[in-house]
Amino acid sequence: MTLFLTILLFFSTNSQAGRYVIPADDEVLVKYNTTPQVNALEPNDIRILVWNMYKGGMIEWSEDFKKLTADKDILLLQEGSGSNIMLLAFQDLKWMEFYFATSFIDNKNGAIGTGVVTAANVGSEHTQWQRSHYREPVIKTPKMTLFTKYSIKGSAKKLLVGNIHGVNFVRAYKLRHMLDKAAELIKKHNGPVVFGGDFNTWTQTKINNMNAVFKKLGMKAIKFKDARYLKRFRGKILDHVWVRGVEIIKATVPQVEGSDHNPMSLKLRIN
Repeated sequence: MTLFLTILLFFSTNSQAGRYVIPADDEVLVKYNTTPQVNALEPNDIRILVWNMYKGGMIEWSEDFKKLTADKDILLLQEGSGSNIMLLAFQDLKWMEFYFATSFIDNKNGAIGTGVVTAANVGSEHTQWQRSHYREPVIKTPKMTLFTKYSIKGSAKKLLVGNIHGVNFVRAYKLRHMLDKAAELIKKHNGPVVFGGDFNTWTQTKINNMNAVFKKLGMKAIKFKDARYLKRFRGKILDHVWVRGVEIIKATVPQVEGSDHNPMSLKLRIN
């Protein structure tokens, strides 16, 4: 690294000192809306949206969010924000229960939290978050994985749902560590699984690691015919969904203006 880049990194890092705060463990998870009246998913028609929302920072976000969520049972959202516009949008979906797992709080931007958000039109029977062990460079913030578990009508088994925003701009082994921790929990679950989000897999090594972790669990990656619309960096797709014990009926990538990522829309049934 040249002297100039070293000096630039030093001042950039120190200028962020104190700006980003990692919440205490008992302050990570926040629930919005009351528990829904429905207590179990319909196994033959489960509709899921997976979307990195770019913190709702684009003008079109609210309209896109309203359209995309209207017919969904489960939402897996990355780059959720504690901004008023986003929290009001969550409150408008009164039939859905939201869990917000906060990665960090930006003190320079109104002390607004950022993280992953999982919502469903049925009440979660269990929630568990995992904070990445490794931090992203410069701002030194972690990323989050959030697990929720839902009852299935007519079945003793539960649907385990995992929502991840992969740690970014780090060596491949640091992302692998985050995926391995998620895999430990999935391995213990006896039932169907949906695990999706923004994995930040922009190198072939990171993709290979992801494939190795989830294939070992007997999971399959969902293939999208319109995958050309998925977000890429350096030619590699960042957003993925892995499943086990479910049948995919439909998988599409709607094009939107409200984020720099297009969402993944799924319709599935539980085998």
